[in-house]
Amino acid sequence: MSQQEKNEGTSNGRNGYKGTSLLLMFAGGALTGAAVAYLAQAQNRERVRAIAKRARERAGQFPRAMREASHAARTAFAEAQSGHGEVVASRQK
Repeated sequence: MSQQEKNEGTSNGRNGYKGTSLLLMFAGGALTGAAVAYLAQAQNRERVRAIAKRARERAGQFPRAMREASHAARTAFAEAQSGHGEVVASRQK
């Protein structure tokens, strides 16, 4: 039995894309078109720029905030280990 005969036995006889692939390609094209149309409007471009600027500013603050949080955690841990830390009583009802 040749390779072609083996392949024909397992094929469904259809060539091209399957329905799921076509649906995903259609959805991807629709989303791309919607994004282009949205960004084509000047007010929307400004809104996206403002969001991106705020995100960059917040991302710039992240390293400092992490250093401060890390320092506070190390200090609290050291105080707890030395026995000089404040004991927090749990609330029971």
